[in-house]
Amino acid sequence: MVREGSPFRGVGVIALKEAADHLTSARMHLIMGLVLLTAIGAVYGAIGRIKDTTAEDAYLFLKLFTVAREPLPSFAAFLGFLLPLVAIALGFDAINGEYNRRTMSRLLAQPIYRDAVLFGKFLGALLVIAIALLTLWLLMTGLGILFLGLPPTAADVVRSLAYLAATLACAGVWLALAIAFSAVIRSPATSALAALSVWLILTVFWGMIAPLLAGLIAPIDPLDPSTVLAQFEAQQSIARRGFSTSRRLPSPGPHRKRVQLSAGPLHDRTPADCASARVAAGLRHDFPAAARAFAAHS
Repeated sequence: MVREGSPFRGVGVIALKEAADHLTSARMHLIMGLVLLTAIGAVYGAIGRIKDTTAEDAYLFLKLFTVAREPLPSFAAFLGFLLPLVAIALGFDAINGEYNRRTMSRLLAQPIYRDAVLFGKFLGALLVIAIALLTLWLLMTGLGILFLGLPPTAADVVRSLAYLAATLACAGVWLALAIAFSAVIRSPATSALAALSVWLILTVFWGMIAPLLAGLIAPIDPLDPSTVLAQFEAQQSIARRGFSTSRRLPSPGPHRKRVQLSAGPLHDRTPADCASARVAAGLRHDFPAAARAFAAHS
């Protein structure tokens, strides 16, 4: 059977109807209220930190997105954590919700293709997320001008809009995943649980899984100091494939206890000595120096 007409017929109508349903739903109002409160808290902390800064910075206005004040994380960290949840909340019942409400048969009875239904629902939810991000960006810009007296430059605007575009693309990935689960699983609760499970694995547990996988892919040989660096590079490569909001290891402070390398010869070391040396290298963020220290004691 040959298709007749454009496969995108009706996409605009479905997208606008889906966006209108999301914008008027109580679920969306609750989610955006939570995001708004957290964003205002993050910006308030960032403004306090920026006021205490006396050094000149070419992109001082952009620090509203990245500067954090304890105990609150930065605005970028908030978005990285909450935006996938917003996308999952908008897409987990996009298809199976139509089946449960007995409206899918009426929808497919219209002269439109199923591709248009899926694409229209995706565009409608993505439009809502784009409106929310643009609103947050305008709010941050206004708060920055009001409390800092510092208008953004053209370079600041371009960079912040590029950041919003990348954030919207990331949200689109999670939205597409949620809609895919909604099309495969009939129960909305089960599809939401499946999408949240993927989010938990990639966001929360991936930082724990990456060292284990790196240890299996590139195990450390006590007789070869270069394997320490090889395992670290493997761990970083695996960690980049996750969606963790804090992938960088914390820099060692004065309160951290530094583990010293064993002064004995390399062939006399035990696995515990090698583990201590690996921890010491991780605290210093200087794995080439750790490898040279291993070689020096051999």
